[in-house]
Amino acid sequence: MSFKLRQLPRITSRIVRMGDRTFDLWSPNSTQLPFFPGFRRANFDVLMPVNPAERCYDGHRGRMDCLHVPQCFRAGAVHWPFLHRPSLVTPSDPSAAAFQPLTIHWHNDPPYSRTGKLDASFTRRLSAMACDLNTRMEALQCSFRPGSTTWALRPTFASGRNICMLDNVRYWDEVVDLGVAVQRGLREREAWVAWHGEATHLEPLLLHHLREMQMPLADESFVGLWVNGLEELAVLKYMASAVPCFVVHEYRHQERVREGTTYSSFLEGTEIESLLSDDNPYQRVAREAGRLDSIARGRRCSIVQGQRLWHLDSFQHAPSVVDPPNRDLSSSSRSYAAPPLEYQEVDPDRVPWIVPPPVAKAKPGKWDRFELDELDGNRAFLYRGKGKQVESRLTFFDRVNRRCLHLGSYQALEGVVEPKVFGMPVPPFPFYHPGLGIKLIPKRASQWMYETPEPRPEDVGRSLSKVERLELPLCEAPNLQESAASEGAGTGDAKGKGKEKVIAVEDDRQSDYGEGMDVDEPREEEIPSSVVVIDGTDSSVSALMFQAMSAEALGSVRLRAIGVTHGRDRIWLRFASTEEAQRAFGAMGSIASQYSRDLWFPSTTVDAGYGQDTPMPSPEAPQEAQPTSRDTSQPPLSQPASASRTSRPLTESERFVATPPSPRARGASQAQVAAPSVTATFALSMPLPTPAPVVASLSIPTAPRAMHHLTDLRAFDGANRSTTPAPFSFASNGSTYTSSGFTHRRPFTASAIVAAIANRYGSTAAPTITYGRWGRDTLGRHVAKFTATERALEDGEISEGEPAEKRKRKARRERAAQITAVVEAAEATGDAVLMDWVPALQAAADAEEEEFVEDVSIPSWA
Repeated sequence: MSFKLRQLPRITSRIVRMGDRTFDLWSPNSTQLPFFPGFRRANFDVLMPVNPAERCYDGHRGRMDCLHVPQCFRAGAVHWPFLHRPSLVTPSDPSAAAFQPLTIHWHNDPPYSRTGKLDASFTRRLSAMACDLNTRMEALQCSFRPGSTTWALRPTFASGRNICMLDNVRYWDEVVDLGVAVQRGLREREAWVAWHGEATHLEPLLLHHLREMQMPLADESFVGLWVNGLEELAVLKYMASAVPCFVVHEYRHQERVREGTTYSSFLEGTEIESLLSDDNPYQRVAREAGRLDSIARGRRCSIVQGQRLWHLDSFQHAPSVVDPPNRDLSSSSRSYAAPPLEYQEVDPDRVPWIVPPPVAKAKPGKWDRFELDELDGNRAFLYRGKGKQVESRLTFFDRVNRRCLHLGSYQALEGVVEPKVFGMPVPPFPFYHPGLGIKLIPKRASQWMYETPEPRPEDVGRSLSKVERLELPLCEAPNLQESAASEGAGTGDAKGKGKEKVIAVEDDRQSDYGEGMDVDEPREEEIPSSVVVIDGTDSSVSALMFQAMSAEALGSVRLRAIGVTHGRDRIWLRFASTEEAQRAFGAMGSIASQYSRDLWFPSTTVDAGYGQDTPMPSPEAPQEAQPTSRDTSQPPLSQPASASRTSRPLTESERFVATPPSPRARGASQAQVAAPSVTATFALSMPLPTPAPVVASLSIPTAPRAMHHLTDLRAFDGANRSTTPAPFSFASNGSTYTSSGFTHRRPFTASAIVAAIANRYGSTAAPTITYGRWGRDTLGRHVAKFTATERALEDGEISEGEPAEKRKRKARRERAAQITAVVEAAEATGDAVLMDWVPALQAAADAEEEEFVEDVSIPSWA
C-alpha cells in the first residue's frame, strides 16, 4: 500500500508463518478473519470446469470464487465486495432462496437415490427474486450514459427461463451444477444493485472529503475485499460504504513481527474451513452417496474430490490443499495438464462460446498415435507404437504436437462453433507414454484437435473473433430421465474398422464427452422410426448449431431431441418416440425431416413465427394469378415462370433444379415478405433412377382444413400408380397448392404424405411443402448454378474445348448471379446473415477465382 489509513484502528489481525516467510493479515474495519486467495492472473476468469471430476461438490469454484472468499480488486467486478455472506442470511430474508443449500429443498425419490426433485416453492421464490432484480436494474439504466461499459458489464445471468429449467432436472449432480449457478447469478445481481446505490451516493465526494469522514465499522454481512494495490480514493470509498476491507503484509527479513495469534496456513481459522468439514450439508450428501453399492459414477467431485478445494490458479503463498487418498487419473499433475480453454459469454441465455485458437498448420515430423482407452478403471490416452493395432474408429489430429488421437466416439462440447475449420477441444484425459517395464510416463496433454491433419491453405492462421448468438445452444438442462432410458443401446466404445467416421453429439451421462452414438451410413432397416433425418445440410452447420437453431421451434410444442448427430451432410435427430418425431416435423419450418422407414426427405416452407396450432397468415395483397385445377392425366407442369429468366420451357432435367419463386416474386404483400420465413430442400436417400421421371401435376384450391385435400390427392395418387411409381411434390403460391410427381424408387403414396402433414398441422394451418432433388445446395448456390447454366446455354457458351476466355466470362456471370441470388434471398426473408456474406462474395468475384461457385459456401438460412 502506498498510503496510510489515517485515524483508523486495527480491528483484527493474525499472523501466518509458512516456512521462512511471515505474513500479517489485518483489517481496519472488520472483525472477520478471512482466507487470502492470492492475486489473480491477468485475464484469468473463474468458470465451471469442463471436466466434471474437477467440479466441487457444492458448486463453489475454489479459492478464486468471489461468493465464498474476499478477492483482490478487479476492475470488471466492482460489485463483488457487496456480495452477502451466506452464513448471515436469515430464512426470513426475501433473498434467502439464493443463499440456502439446495439440500434442504431437494426431495429424493427413494431413500439414498441420486434422483429426485426440487421443491416447487423454492423455484418460485427464486423466480420472484429474479423478477424483483430485473425491475430494480432496469430502473437504474437511465443513470448510465449510452454505451456505458459499466452497464454493459453488469451481471445478467439467472433469468426466469434458467430458473424454470430447475423444475425439469431430476439428478442431484445436475441440480448442483445448474442450481448453484442460478443462485450465483442472483447474488451477483443483488450485489451489483447495492454497489450502484453506494457509488451514486459517494460519487461527488473527493479525496479530502473522505479523509475527513468518520469511517463506520464494516457491515459484516458483506464478503469484502483485499485492498492491496488499490488507490487511496477507492479504498476510502469502500470503507465509507461499510465494506469489510483487508490488508496482507509480508514482513521483510529485518522487520519486527508484531505479536498476535499465529497460524500455519492462510486457510487455518477461516470460514472457508467449514466448506471442508462434515457440517457442510453437501458433504453429507456426498458421504451418504459414497456408501451406496452403486453410485452415478464419480462424475461430480461431490463424490470423487469432495475433500479438497479445487483451485484454478497457482500462487506461492496460497494454502496447500490436499487431494483425497485415491487420486483420479483425470486429476493428473498440472505440469502435464493442457492449458485451460478460453470462454466468452455471447448471450446470458446461451452457453459460453469456447474461443478456438488460430487454425494451426501441422509441424514437420512424424506423427505419434494415442488411443483413448481404459487404464486402471479410468480413461486415458495411451501411446500406440508402430506395430500396435488401433481399434477406435474416429481419428482426430493435434497439429501442434503432431498426434493422431483415436477415439471410440466423441461428443462435442457445447460452445464449439465451426469445428470442421477451427477444430474442437481434446477430451480432458491424461496422456501416457510407455517407460521401462510396466511404468507409464505422463506426457503433456493435448488441448486442441482437428478432423484433418492439414488445413486448407486459405485457413492457415485464421481466427474466429466473434460468433452469432444463434450459433450457441441455449442454457438448457437436459431431460436426463428420458435420455437415461434411451441411451443404453447407443453407448459403448463402438470400436471397429472399415466404417465411416461420424461425430456423435448425444446427451450421454457416461462422461462429459460421452461414449456417444456412432452412426454409419444407414441402411433403411437400421434407422428407428423415432429418428428424423435432415439430408443435404450445409457443411458449415454443425450438430450443435442446428440444435440451437431448432430449439425454439421444438420448444413451442414442448419437444426436445434426446440425441443429435452430424455426418456426411446429414443430421440425425432422435426423439423419445415416433409420435414425438412426427410432431417435431409438424412444428419446425426450419428443417427437413425424414420418415426413416420410407426414406423420403420433405422440406417445409412455413412462417417461423407460427406454431403447430396457428394458422398461416393469409395474403393481404391479391396474387398475380390463381392457377386452376389441372387434369391429373396431363403431363408435366412447368415450374413457375419467376424461377426462370427466360420464356422457354424447362427440360426434364432442369425441372428439378429450378427454385420456387420468392414471396416477392409471387406478388406477396410487404407484410408477408417482412415476416421471417425459412426454406429447405431435400434429396432422395438414393440416386434417382436413370429413366426420366414421369411427371404429373395437380392444383388444389386452398381449403380451411388441410384434410380437405386428401380426396383429390388420393385420385392423383391413383393416376401415378398406373405409371412408373412416383412420389409427390407439393408447392404453394399462398392460395393454391400445386403438386408434381417425380420418379421414386418405391410406390410411396401421395395421400400418405399429405395425411402425415395434416396430422402434424391439425385442422387450421396449411403448410407449404416443396420437394426437390438438389438437397445439398443452399438457396444462393442453387439459384446461381441454375441461372448461370441457363444463360450459358442461351448464349451457346457451353461446349467441349471452349476457350479459356469464355470460361472466365462464364465464371464471372456465375459469380454475379450468385451474389444477386443472395441479395434477393436476404430481401425476401429479412435475413441479415445472408447480407453479411455479400461483401465476401463480391471480394471473391473480384479475385476472379475459377472455381468460385464450388469453393465459396453460403451458410444455409433454412
